[in-house]
Parts: sequence; C-alpha cells; structure tokens
Amino acid sequence: MKKKWFMALTTLALSFATVGFVGCGEGGNNDGSSTFAESLEYQKISGKEEYRVTGIGSISDVDVVVPSTYRGLPVTEIADNAFSGEISVKNTYIESVVIPDSVTTIGYCVFYNCDSLTSIEIPDSVTTIGNSAFV
Repeated sequence: MKKKWFMALTTLALSFATVGFVGCGEGGNNDGSSTFAESLEYQKISGKEEYRVTGIGSISDVDVVVPSTYRGLPVTEIADNAFSGEISVKNTYIESVVIPDSVTTIGYCVFYNCDSLTSIEIPDSVTTIGNSAFV
C-alpha cells in the first residue's frame, strides 16, 4: 500500500540532516551510459535485467511519476543524487514524486535541494533508503 508522506517527510529530513551533507549534489551515477527518454534519465543495472533512474533529464513537470518499467524492463532503483539540484542550484519546481511498486532502493541524496517537494508516495516495496535522501 502506498503512503503519502507530508509531515513525515519533514521529520525524516530532520533525522537525516544529522548525518551531514558531504557529497550531496556531487556526481551521481553519470558514467555516460545513461539514456534519455520520457524526460527522465535511465541506466541499465549491470548484470541485471533492470533499470535505475539516474537523473531528471529534461523534466519540467511539478508532479513527477516514475514509471514501473523502461524499455520493457522493471525500474527498481532511484540512483544517488537522481533528483538533486547542483550544489549552487536548487530544484524549485518539483512538488511531488510518485514511486512505483517496482522500486526497492532509493539512493543517497536523491531529493537534495528539492525545496518545493511536499509529497512523495513511497511504496512498501522500498527496503533501502540512502542517507540524506530527503535533505
């Protein structure tokens, strides 16, 4: 069952804030193998028949819905820094994100600098959330 995280998001952000911000917004999983489609960036996971979301690409929607499949394979991860803004630039337009049941992992600093983000639907399938994911 999907949960809407409004006030819990603030509490979670505060708890992750104690971990620190070192490295948030830097790098990510951009090794040149990402592809662009449907406005988000994807990368096939090495050794698996699965994809991860690696970036926001050209998306400009305030409401982001991560698809459960890409090129016929499941989307199972959201990579480190995938939705984060650069250190000096804030993502001021993303207000909500819906994550599908296919996703099991949300990476480190995924929503760093997403200042307008007020709602995230996280399915029960997510078993791993990286440090500072919501700062």
